[in-house]
Amino acid sequence: MRDQHTRTADRARTIAAEIAAALATRRQSEDAVLRLVAELVTLATATAPSAAVQPRLLTTEQAATALGVSPETVKRLIKSGELASRLIGTARRIPVESVDAYLSTLPTDLPNRPRAS
Repeated sequence: MRDQHTRTADRARTIAAEIAAALATRRQSEDAVLRLVAELVTLATATAPSAAVQPRLLTTEQAATALGVSPETVKRLIKSGELASRLIGTARRIPVESVDAYLSTLPTDLPNRPRAS
């Protein structure tokens, strides 16, 4: 797999150099340059990592990040039943849907509270 990426990267660099040279010297037709650009785009698209698979189950740390709270707060929400979770073996996991459901229960318009001095 690494060799394929190396070959693709080498080919992309070669095409980019050919495009630069063609544009600098105007020795190739516009159609030829456009074909090189299209090939370069095809290479980039083919080797770009596909959309990352989003996890459906989150760790407490990931859920905390998603909610903008601490992992301890996530644990308290789980313990209170406000946030559903699953035990898989010994690992506690929070379904993404549970995070979304919890977020939907929060008020959208919180009044500003004065901070304690």
